[in-house]
Amino acid sequence: MSNKRGRGKRKAPSAAELARREAQAQQDTGEASEPVEVDLWGATVTISPSIVNDLGYTFQLLKMEDESEPEAERFKAGLLAVKHMLGADLDRVIAAIRRENNGAAPLSVLQEIMSKCLGALDPESRAS
Repeated sequence: MSNKRGRGKRKAPSAAELARREAQAQQDTGEASEPVEVDLWGATVTISPSIVNDLGYTFQLLKMEDESEPEAERFKAGLLAVKHMLGADLDRVIAAIRRENNGAAPLSVLQEIMSKCLGALDPESRAS
């Protein structure tokens, strides 16, 4: 059967999108999730599920995943999303990363921070 709109397969939603959808559904039904604690290189941070229901944050996540955006813009969006997610804990997390990496805070940890935090917010990953 052909696709009438001429589009190919749909890309699976990202962890960020799934977490945002879950937070929105919980807010809509009044079943808000509790904040979760995430260990980032020995720095424990508390992440509120409400962060994924923020318009500015959602735009950053979408931009980060938009392959039509220049790589520099996608990376900048990722930095801004992590800054928003960690808030006041950002400096403490960077210090912890430096302790684990002989004084360096490599940019390569950006994706790991996102994965750990969004994974912790995903109710399905918490259930397992």
